[in-house]
Formats: sequence, structure tokens, C-alpha cells
Amino acid sequence: MTFPIPSNEATRLAALQELQILDTVSTRDFNSLVRLARDLLQVPICAISLVDQHRQWFKAIEGLDCKETSRDIAFCAHTICAAVPLIVHDAMKDDRFRGNVLVRDSPKIRFYAGIPLQLSDGIRLGSLCVMDTKPRTMTKMELERLQHLSEMAIALLRNHARSIQTSQQAKIIEEQEQRLLKNNKLLESACELGKLGAWERDIATGQLSWSEGMFSLHEMSEGTERHVAEHLNLYPEPERTRLTALMAAADRAKRPFRFEGRMSTTKGKLRCVRLVSEVELDGDRFVRRYGLMQDVTEEKALLERVKHLANSDELTGLANRRALRRRLDELSKSIEMPAEITLLALDLDGFKEINDTHGHAAGDACLRRIARRLRTALGSEFLVARTGGDEFALIWTGTEGPMPDHLIEKIFDAVRAPIKWHGHGFQLSCSIGAAARQDGCHFVADDLLHEADLALYEAKREGKNCWRLFRTELKAATIERNAVLKSAREGLSRKRFRLFFQPKVLLANGAHSGFEALLRLIAEDGSVVTPGSFSAALEDASLSNALGDFVMEAAFQQARAWIRAGVPFGNIAINLSASQLRSPRFAQQFLDRLAALELPSRLVSVEVTEGIFLSSQADVVTANCHALKEGNVSIAFDDFGTGYASLTHLRDFPVDTIKIDRSFVGGLDKGGNSLAIVNAIVGLGNNLGLDVVAEGVETQGQQEFLSAIGCRFAQGYLFGRPVSAEDAERMLLLRSQETAHKAA
Repeated sequence: MTFPIPSNEATRLAALQELQILDTVSTRDFNSLVRLARDLLQVPICAISLVDQHRQWFKAIEGLDCKETSRDIAFCAHTICAAVPLIVHDAMKDDRFRGNVLVRDSPKIRFYAGIPLQLSDGIRLGSLCVMDTKPRTMTKMELERLQHLSEMAIALLRNHARSIQTSQQAKIIEEQEQRLLKNNKLLESACELGKLGAWERDIATGQLSWSEGMFSLHEMSEGTERHVAEHLNLYPEPERTRLTALMAAADRAKRPFRFEGRMSTTKGKLRCVRLVSEVELDGDRFVRRYGLMQDVTEEKALLERVKHLANSDELTGLANRRALRRRLDELSKSIEMPAEITLLALDLDGFKEINDTHGHAAGDACLRRIARRLRTALGSEFLVARTGGDEFALIWTGTEGPMPDHLIEKIFDAVRAPIKWHGHGFQLSCSIGAAARQDGCHFVADDLLHEADLALYEAKREGKNCWRLFRTELKAATIERNAVLKSAREGLSRKRFRLFFQPKVLLANGAHSGFEALLRLIAEDGSVVTPGSFSAALEDASLSNALGDFVMEAAFQQARAWIRAGVPFGNIAINLSASQLRSPRFAQQFLDRLAALELPSRLVSVEVTEGIFLSSQADVVTANCHALKEGNVSIAFDDFGTGYASLTHLRDFPVDTIKIDRSFVGGLDKGGNSLAIVNAIVGLGNNLGLDVVAEGVETQGQQEFLSAIGCRFAQGYLFGRPVSAEDAERMLLLRSQETAHKAA
């Protein structure tokens, strides 16, 4: 015969092996439970069956003299495949079992009912089952009894698991039998010490009977007289009232009950206990109530610890994202909303540099210090949570208007205060985004979180070290930004980005010098989209890196193609993104790719903006530039004069060329300051031995002035607009022919 296999079989078998119960000796608790089930349901055979990979093994069995069978003849192999009971009224009429050797031969099973033993979600290890040698049906009450008994079996299995976990950690399989024997003794000792006890009460006489474990559980001498009323007095309020009412209602309805609560032993020790009760009926007559009591004090303590860990940040002790979200959900569903709810999203400025420079130990120390400061400064007015690496969130609720601005200043003061760590001094700042609801207005937690994030993004975009309150227009801006990012990602995946090439010329004679490679997006209608329309993609860390890599590879491939075609293109200048230069291995990858394509480094140059040198990880950027310089790659300073500390950069960084920003060149025709600034930049560049390129040259007058003051190179619409590679090649070939014609 074959048997069904649960979809989670591997996980199930692993859980069964981890339980370490297979092939253990029989124990009184499991045997008693099986005998109890057999007697209650009046069947000849009852067992607790555990289904291993190729067999079913009986932890306890009554009415059948065997310890295991092969899995392919096990009814229980079918039971574990579903979470509901398996009931076979007549095995001879069931296609799954009529050919089973247990049905055809001894013991000639005809009836079977099994409840899967599920210790965790979807993990069913075996079953508590009853069998008969004649067909029969099962009443609702009998099924309920069997289900309650299965809960007791599960409790025994869990108790066994706890015993194994505490006494057999990290033991090898070869020692399993010896260890299981020892743990069985430990299990019996645990029962004696009060972990588990059995009890029963005769309804007619009121006599209460306890096992040894019950006396141990209550710290009472064995044989002490027992009364229900005195027993109830051991439960403190409100447990006593709750248990009394539960028992009374269960007795009236003649039904089982379950109870968990605190109980004091006769020696005054407070314990958490779990009561599982079943009833025995003789027809409609209530005969007795019986059940188990278990000490779950450690389990409850562990659960509380898990709850604490699940809702707090391990590093700082603050609430975590889950606790923050739960509090927002509570506020959003509260019947009496506070007059004002403000959510602050806080991001530390400069934290990454501390981590990168001094290591995570320094970063962790800063996070702990700031967490303590925030708690101390804000007190109970705020829920303070750490939601990510250097991200915090705060909830403020008020009854009299908006959150005062001085509370925001308290937050800034707490973050900005210097931090000393192992002889080092750190000073951080923060960016804050705020979102609020007024006048008891109900809200959706996700919306408030999103609004605070949008406000935070604006604060960071506007220079950091500030706070911004959410405005509705931020959402529209985000929608537009997301649309741009989506379009850029699609452009990359569909290969719709192209390089256009703008010529750079020698002003002395107008001869072609090289190209600047400029990124363009070809729209679905064939139109050309300039970077101004997808600037958000160039500001996005991951996309800008991907686009930068595209520009680099496309420029290399174009240079290689022109070399093979004999096109005299001069040099191709590539604009590098901040994300590329912040990668420590970028320069080496750049040079390795040039070498792989056998491209001379003089044919490719790079352009960087001043802002890259002023950004975070400036040391990495500088190291990459020095490595490129050592590889004979020319470096141009783009948009010169529009940033900060440009003269310092000219002194400290390996720059070969400065490019005068088009804003200065465009002002030449108007005279005034632009003339003086451009003249000064050209003179500075020439004195430093740097090439100077004027950008945005559009008129003859601009060309003549630049040439007159000694500017060597220029680019702009006067000399050519950015064009496709094909048009650029045609332009070069045409110029070459014209030059040859003039020479002839």
C-alpha cells in the first residue's frame, strides 16, 4: 500500500526528530491518558501514534500488543494530512483501507477515529486515535471528548519537549536512548515537583482526588485533606471569582472548561497554572469531573519576555517599529481621539560617517546615547521608537492645540549635543518630518506614516538639520517623482536610453577636440527627453548608479567602435555620478574596463561636479580621482564657480581641466560682472597649467571674447548641439572631407 505525504513533510519530520521522543520507554502519564481515552470512549484499542518517515511508533497503546507498524499500513498516516479529525466508520467500505493488512488480518480493524496532534501551525506529528473491531459511528460528544483528550496529549508532548530542551541540549544522536531514559526520570521528577498533576472530583460526593503531582504543585503534604472551597481560596482575585464562575457555569452545562491564571501555594508562592477539565456523563447524569493542572510559570515568564523583545529595540531599549505601528493603530481606532496627534519621523545626519570611520561600536554608542537623551528630554509626552538603523519616530498627543515648537527644539538639542566616545568627539544633527491630525480627526496609520516620511524627505532634500511639516503638495511631488523613477527604470530595462554627443572645439582654429557624452531618453513617440525631465532619477542613489554605469559602458563601446571605423573623434568626456565615485572599487573597475576593451586612457576623460567633493565619503571620492589620475585619465571640474571652496579643490584634487559654467558665459554679452569672472577663471586656469573649457557658447561675440582672453576650448550651440552617435560620426566625416578639400 501507499500512504499520503503532507506538503510540509520535511519540516514535520525535523520537528518530530527535534522532539526526541521516538523509541523512548513508556511512561505513566501517556499510558494513563490512553487508558482514560479507551475507557471513556469504550473501545478495545487506543493509542498515541507518532508518524516517522517509514513507520508509525506508539508512545502509548492499549489493546494492541505492538510498539510500531510500517507507515504504509498506518491509518494515522492519513490523519496527519489534515487539521480535522479522521473518522472511518467501516474500513471495509473505505477504498483507502479495505486492503490494509490490519483490516484483513488481526486485529481486523473496522472502525477508526483519530485527532491530529499539532504542536505548532501546520506541524502534525501524529494522532490520538481509537479503534474498534466492528463498524460504528461516533457521536458529537464522543468526538468532543477525544478532542479534549488530544489537547492533554499535546500538553504532555510539549511538557516532554520542554524537558528535552532544558536537559539534552547539543547532545549527539548516539546518546539519544540513554538521554531519553534519563529525561523520562526527569519528567517524572518534574511532575513530583509540581509541573503537572492530575485531579478528579466525584459529583455525587464532592470528593476531590489528587495525584502526587497535584500535592507538589500546591506545596502540600501528600494525603492532606482537600476541599473545593479551600482550594479556591488559593487563587487571588480576580482569578478566584473568574474560576468560581467558570466552574459553576461548566457544571451547570455539564461541559469541559479550560482556565489559566495565578494561584498561590500553601507556602505563599505565586504560580501561573493551566487547568484542563473534562466531564464524565452516565447518560445525562453528571458523574465526575477530571483533568490536569500544569505549572506554566516559566512559560508565562518566557512569553512576557518574548512580548517585550517583540516590541522593543534591543540596542536602545526604545519601542520598535512594531510597537509604534500598534500605538498608531490604537489611536486611529480610539473612540475618544486626542485633540492633536503628531507623528515625527527623525533621521540622523552624519551617522553613516561615524559608522564608516570609527566602526559600528561607535555608531551603537551614539544611538544609545541619543535614545537616552530623547527619553529624558521628552518624558512621558512622547512615545519614542527606533524604527531603523539611524531612524527614529515619535508620537505626541495633546488636548489643547498643536504640538509646541519648543518640543521640536528639545529634540534638536538632544541630538546636537556633543558625544564623547573612547577619546573621540562626535556631533550629529537630524532631519525631521512631521505629520499631524487635529480636532479628533480619525486617520489611517499608513497615511500618517507616509506623510511623515514625505516631510522628512523634503527636510533632507533642503539641506538637512531642519524640520518640515507635511503639506498636501508634497504628495503630488512624490507621485510625480515616482512616475519619473518608474519611467527611468523602464527606460533602462527596455534599452531606451541613448548617448548624445556635443562637440568640443579649439577656439584658436575651430578644430574638433572631442565630445561630451550626454544622456538622453528616447520616449515611446520617438521624441528625445533631456535630463531635466528625469532629474529625480539622477538624484536617486540606485538609479543614478545604474545610469552612470550605462553612460560609462556606452561611451567606451562608442569610442571602440569609432576607433575601428577610423573616425577621428578626439576624446569622449563622461559625467560621473556621486554614487559611482563613492564606491571604493570604482576607479579600478573603470580602468579594468578600459584595459579589457583595449582603449587608450587618453581617449576618455571624466567630469565631476564640485558638490561631489563636498558630499559624504569625500575621502573615497578623492581616492578614486587619484587612482583615475594615476591611470592617465583626465579629470575635468564641471560647472566651475557655482559651488563652494573651488580654489581649495583646485589645490587639493587631481584636476586637469576646469569648465566655466554656462551661467557666466551666457552673461558675457551683457557685460558687467560676468566679463570679470570669466576673465579671472581663464587667467587662473592658465596660470595653474589647467585646460579651460567654456560651456554654453552660443554667439560669435562670446567666442571672440573667450579666444581673446586665452580660453583654449569651448562647447555650445554655436559649434554644435548634442546629436546621436550616427549624426556625430557624419559631422566628423564631413569636417574631415572639408579640411582635406581646403588643403588640396
